[in-house]
Amino acid sequence: MLVQAQLKSTVDADHRSDWCTAQGEAEAKRLARENYVAKYPHDDLANTTYVTKPAVGSKSAEDGESLDEMVVSFRSTVKEHSLNNIGARLMLKEDSGDDLFSLVQESKKAPGSTSIVAVDTTGPETSGGNPNAEALAIYNDMLVLSSLANVVSMKSLYDDHPEKYDITIPQQATAFVRAQAVNLNDTFTRRLGAYAIPGETTSQHYSKEVTSVDLHLDFLTEIFGSFNFPKAAFDKLDGILTQVKNSLANLKVSFESEDETLDHMIFTNYIEPIEVPGIKDPVLTGKIRMFYLKINQHSWKASVGKSSVAKISFTMDFFDTIFTINSQLVRTDTSTIAELIKNFTNHSFEDMKKLTSPAVVKK
Repeated sequence: MLVQAQLKSTVDADHRSDWCTAQGEAEAKRLARENYVAKYPHDDLANTTYVTKPAVGSKSAEDGESLDEMVVSFRSTVKEHSLNNIGARLMLKEDSGDDLFSLVQESKKAPGSTSIVAVDTTGPETSGGNPNAEALAIYNDMLVLSSLANVVSMKSLYDDHPEKYDITIPQQATAFVRAQAVNLNDTFTRRLGAYAIPGETTSQHYSKEVTSVDLHLDFLTEIFGSFNFPKAAFDKLDGILTQVKNSLANLKVSFESEDETLDHMIFTNYIEPIEVPGIKDPVLTGKIRMFYLKINQHSWKASVGKSSVAKISFTMDFFDTIFTINSQLVRTDTSTIAELIKNFTNHSFEDMKKLTSPAVVKK
């Protein structure tokens, strides 16, 4: 209930660092400028209007450690114990690492989230129809952040429920899917720290009488309409989400009470060129748009149980938040993040990226 209450409100200042409560376009421009100045420190034009980032404020104890604080703490521990030493590595190794990695693998069969990256082949981030060097670097920032957030959220899930979920049992499969969504939402909305700035969270209600066939297009338009995807991209999105739907349908998800919903996260990573005063060209900035879907259980059962021509009543609530990635900080911390993920999972950063990489959809 706490999570639902947080979702229905805008960003809660009591559960964020002071700088994280500064929302919207002005804050995104500030971060874009900061990343630009870090890349081009001798650009006097940019520095004349540079705005310093507000200091990070204190957080409520119940928030837990933010991801950037976690990485800083891990780096300090590595330095203190000289992690190159085998004994220190063994001391810091997580006993739950293999179980944690298995949980991430299991989430591919019972997905609590879907992640895509929208690659623009015609915008200012391209060169000859392909992403330019800066765009490729931002896409890598997205992979790094996605891997870290997935591992940390799955560790929270494991800490809360160390017993393995048996996804062949419908009730446990449903609980596992919902737990993934709840922990991912918590990681993104309350624990990203300085790695990404959240904008305001908006809530929307969707309710329509549609056939299963029409539902696909209507759903895609509702969620992805603002991205102006071409038909080929919509077709790919339809294929991705249909695969997720089929995976969940095969699990025969079950509900223990009438008010329970089927929860699912959708993450869309993309690059936005931001016009910043004092800088000639738009600054390429990484964004993450997060949708938290809470699908009415009767709507879900109807959508997987009726013929494609029969009309169903489909109802859901969804919550929409856009994050601006702090590429400068992500790149500074990438090597430590990779080591932290290895420490948590007993597997390489590359192994984790393969499991958590977003599907590519070209615009």
